[in-house]
Amino acid sequence: MPKARTLPALLALIIVAEEGLRLVLRHILKRRRKKIDHKVIQESGIYGGLESLVSFSACLIAANRAVETEEPEPYILDPLAAGLCGQEALDARRARDRVAAPAVRPVANTSTLLQPEPMAGLHPCQRPIPRLIMRTKFFDDVVTAVTWRGSGVGEKAGDHSCHKELLATLRRAERPCRQVVLLGSGLDARPWRLPLPLGVRWFEVDRTDVLAAKQARLQVLGAQIDAGVAIPPTAVSGHNGAGSAQFILPQKQQQQQQQQQAQATQAGVDDAVRTASGAPVKWRYPLHAAEWSCCAVDLQRSGWSRGLLDQGLDSSSPVLWVLEGLLYYLDEPDVRALLQEAASISAPESIIAASVIRAVRSADSSGGATLLPPQGGSSRSSGGKGPSGEGQATYRLNNEFKWKCREDIPKFFRDCGWGAMACLSWLDAAKSYGLPTAVTTTSSVFLITAALA
Repeated sequence: MPKARTLPALLALIIVAEEGLRLVLRHILKRRRKKIDHKVIQESGIYGGLESLVSFSACLIAANRAVETEEPEPYILDPLAAGLCGQEALDARRARDRVAAPAVRPVANTSTLLQPEPMAGLHPCQRPIPRLIMRTKFFDDVVTAVTWRGSGVGEKAGDHSCHKELLATLRRAERPCRQVVLLGSGLDARPWRLPLPLGVRWFEVDRTDVLAAKQARLQVLGAQIDAGVAIPPTAVSGHNGAGSAQFILPQKQQQQQQQQQAQATQAGVDDAVRTASGAPVKWRYPLHAAEWSCCAVDLQRSGWSRGLLDQGLDSSSPVLWVLEGLLYYLDEPDVRALLQEAASISAPESIIAASVIRAVRSADSSGGATLLPPQGGSSRSSGGKGPSGEGQATYRLNNEFKWKCREDIPKFFRDCGWGAMACLSWLDAAKSYGLPTAVTTTSSVFLITAALA
């Protein structure tokens, strides 16, 4: 009888041990596969040497800014974008135009729209503004308005109906906001291309591979990343690109960039770094922030904010959180936890700005991003197949999206500690700016600004 009673317990123990062994082996194989995939990626050049398509999305988004900067009358200027994104992403972006663009560019009927108000130094443009560029312009103006507290340069940046409540909130604020945090920063270049007031501290959070690649490419481009380093490296004096992605602005766009730099200087930003002797030394791309720092953390893990606090983020002072093109890569519980944790370390008068995809019943062609490589080409990895291993290489970023907001977006943010000031689709944002768009249907891509509740 004792043996009969111990037999079920022994069998149960064997089953538990077998399941534990299976889990351990699965974990070992997963890690081994990840190491092999990472080695293949680095050796073959898939995703520009980055670890995944999600990481490489930073390059693809920067390529959009690079192509926009090449336009005769661009809506935004980002002279660093081509050098940051790399040749693979540039080729993919330009190939998309060759595949998808009609022979004649569609132009919206601007007679029913307000007169466009492009950024300083640019001219009114009849060309429809692309979705990603409208998103960039929106966040550009939020950053400028918030850091300048809605006055001077910030007042002009926020002079659109979609920023009306934001400006009113900024003018009621007792303290200026001099901290900016970009979560999922990618290859953003705002600290070098936007006029910022004195004393702004800039923090960027992303994956380790993205931040490492960005720092290396910034160094090659001749961008100042340390406000205390006065003399630019001589090694970058004759190069204007990263790797094979060299990019030199046409003369007209160089003049536009100089106008922007002049505006920044007039606004109080000294883009001349001085040596110990007091002689001015010009960087190719001077840092307009008082400090710039990166933090590689996993935003899907609780406690990620400790990395920012260790980098010097002051939780007793207001902060502007920028979540551009980030949230849809996370699962909904992680989105809620991230917004709540950001709120928990934010001082009163802090602000958040984010892009969100709203869940819709039918597919929305303007809700995702698909980029194609050159015709007849492929990723350098798979003998004519793309990163997914299926046919010609494509970069379908929307396949990586995990979260779409299924409830009222302002309510979702309010439940996480943020009170919405504005929430509108990118098409309505363009209309608020008086800018034409080629898309006339509704869009699931929304832009939101909110204040700490």
